[in-house]
Amino acid sequence: MLTMAFFFVPTVTFASPKIAKEKQQNLDVTSLQRLLNVTPHEYTELTGKKMNFGQVVKLKLTQQFFKHQILKSKSLDDEPKSQIIAFLICLLVGFLGIHRYYLGYTAIGVLQTLTFGGCLIWWIIDIILILSGTLGPADGSDYYPTFEDL
Repeated sequence: MLTMAFFFVPTVTFASPKIAKEKQQNLDVTSLQRLLNVTPHEYTELTGKKMNFGQVVKLKLTQQFFKHQILKSKSLDDEPKSQIIAFLICLLVGFLGIHRYYLGYTAIGVLQTLTFGGCLIWWIIDIILILSGTLGPADGSDYYPTFEDL
């Protein structure tokens, strides 16, 4: 999902040969903090080119997107999900879709809650998927601990 943000990045070349050497040394393009805080005025000072309205909007949208992603990644949800806990939640209250909320699949969790676990069929399938390790956390991370760790 982070790669989608690069479509919003304005066509900006910070390391342009037209930038004075002393300004190039002060510009740290690799710093994410620098990208999140660069202003159109600073860009004009560094490159000598003024950003048009569309480029300013793209820059601000990109900055907002990355700030949101950083805040989202620093949430309390960073700890790894346990396959054992997911299985126990699914076994005990899986017909309500609670395990899907735990794994990060909120929309599917709502559907399972409203349909009583897909008339219990979806619930049984999810038990098998969690035991086999096929149904993992929504963020793509691995389970820790797993049944293999026991």
